[in-house]
Amino acid sequence: MSDPATSPEALVEEEARLVAEFYERERRSEEKYPSSDGQPMSENDFQGYAIRYFDAAVRINWYGDQPNVYVASDLLIYAKEGDKAAVAAPDLFVVFGARDLPRYSYRLWEEPKPPDFALEVASPSSWRRDLNEKRAIYESMGVREYVACDPRAEFYEPPLRGFRLEGGSYVPVAPERRGGAWTLHSEVLGLTFRQFGEEVRLMDPATGKDLPTQEELLLSHRSSAAKAEAAEKRQRAAEARIAELEARLAGHRAGSQHPSREND
Repeated sequence: MSDPATSPEALVEEEARLVAEFYERERRSEEKYPSSDGQPMSENDFQGYAIRYFDAAVRINWYGDQPNVYVASDLLIYAKEGDKAAVAAPDLFVVFGARDLPRYSYRLWEEPKPPDFALEVASPSSWRRDLNEKRAIYESMGVREYVACDPRAEFYEPPLRGFRLEGGSYVPVAPERRGGAWTLHSEVLGLTFRQFGEEVRLMDPATGKDLPTQEELLLSHRSSAAKAEAAEKRQRAAEARIAELEARLAGHRAGSQHPSREND
């Protein structure tokens, strides 16, 4: 006999219970650990565009079908219980093995592990902190890989800076210059950062293609929908033409079977 505790119904009930407990924990946490630091998500459109691209590209295009990969953008990470000052809010971070459920904040002592990856996008007021203070914060948290990027190459050269955790300390990862673009491969994400012109994109090394922006996805979907609609119209027209020809053929056959009696 099968174990009732492992039946589909029991598993669904257990999952619902765990999710309910998770959300109740989040609700209580908001009272002790605020979900906002009062700072804007981005200082300008250039930084904001880059952050939105990275969030959608990683969250939806790269890990969208994986329930145990948590991707967050501009969410506060609290490092120590009871210490509201030990906090950081990466422009993007990724955790493998954490449930993909909405949170008010990411509290290290309540989660399975620290983030595996963190990203900061340069802005006029933050770029120095990105390369120094935030680097030290993510290192102390145990973030396996940290990338700082300057999409428009305004603040530092080269405009991609990578750091990987080795023996508890960050080791710089040197970017490469390829075909007019600066590149930096993320071992954690399995993606390659590419800075060219005034933007940074994420490339899938297996295909050599950049992950699309939301605008590109929308245009692609519209184009696909238009092509499908045109194909459907052609199909309907062809079916109508076939029906017309079949009707004519049937009429011709009927006339052949009943010839005129005028000469009888």
